Amino acid sequence: MGGWNSPGFQREYEANRYVTDDAAFIDQTNVRAAQSRTLSEHSRRELRQTYPVIVGCDPAPTSDRTVIVVRCGPAILAHFTLQ
Repeated sequence: MGGWNSPGFQREYEANRYVTDDAAFIDQTNVRAAQSRTLSEHSRRELRQTYPVIVGCDPAPTSDRTVIVVRCGPAILAHFTLQ
């Protein structure tokens, strides 16, 4: 994984999702492209008619942030970040 300042350490132990290297599970270029996409209201309605709406939560037990995500099939409809 490498030393203290290596990309592997930063990604795995510091949870720095902006670090990328050959060992990264998902390349940050793909993440940024997905984050920049938007859905029309028509597409949102179609997704709600086709898939169940699922709410997920990643709670933060320490100084991290809690994230709540609302998704429908392959699309994230909304997300909320709480400190």
